[in-house]
Amino acid sequence: MHKQQFIVSLLSVLLIFQTGSLHAQPAAVSSIKPDDLVEYDGMSPEVKKVVENSLRLTRMDLAYTFGSDSPEKGGMDCSGTVSHVLKTLNLKGVPRTSYTIYHWADKHGELTKLKDIYSQEHSVFGKLKPGDLVFWEGTYAVKDRSPPISHVMLYLGTLKKDGKGVLFGASSGRRYRGKKIHGVSVFDFRVPSKTSKARMVAFGPIPGLKTTSSPKPEPAKKGKTTSKSTEKPKKTANSDKKDPIKETSSQSNASNSTNVVKSLSDKFKEMKGTNQPFKKLFSNKDGSGLFKSKEN
Repeated sequence: MHKQQFIVSLLSVLLIFQTGSLHAQPAAVSSIKPDDLVEYDGMSPEVKKVVENSLRLTRMDLAYTFGSDSPEKGGMDCSGTVSHVLKTLNLKGVPRTSYTIYHWADKHGELTKLKDIYSQEHSVFGKLKPGDLVFWEGTYAVKDRSPPISHVMLYLGTLKKDGKGVLFGASSGRRYRGKKIHGVSVFDFRVPSKTSKARMVAFGPIPGLKTTSSPKPEPAKKGKTTSKSTEKPKKTANSDKKDPIKETSSQSNASNSTNVVKSLSDKFKEMKGTNQPFKKLFSNKDGSGLFKSKEN
């Protein structure tokens, strides 16, 4: 009897090492395409690789398998899944467990710590970006961990179809758009409620990964066109030079005006004391008048 129990126990241990779980369940997963995400076109090449490598795993029908970090075993657990994706990015020193990944990200990155946050609508999630690591406490009991991190996933972005967030990782029991998931899959981005034992406690970028893309040129604003009539004339090298012909003409006109005034002044002096001052302004028979008479 004892021998039979020993054999059963030994087989159970071997089964755990082989499959990662004593009670393996068939995979039940969901997937999306990279361009189903609102942010995909604007992602840096490195973040696109995170998304693409993650979603590739969701199409492999992998179950949730505790203790595994290799797709070759038919499944992986949460930290094993995230660790596997990070290693495909050729990053150095990638840890294995959710707890060690948390401290790695906290030391080499910029984690945003969360406290008393119970809704995904909170303004703090305005900082959350595709490719970010997301951490939880309380998803299961852990010992000798400070903080007691127990779960990790990757944030992929916003689904075009419904405008809601999407996570990637591995779990048994979480959901994606109403479907219960068991395996490596996409998941709803959902913050645990106040009554839940689980807590979302931090998020932040993957250390060493470029998360910003080159700025795109701003599109032309509609309804505003450039009219030729409103354009200011461009200055040329000769634009400040004076026209010698126009300048000479102006000087000539000014000289003629001065001569006319001088002649009028002389005529008034000549007419002073006569009884026909205005007639003297018109031409005499000998042509000595200043202006021609209307009668001539």
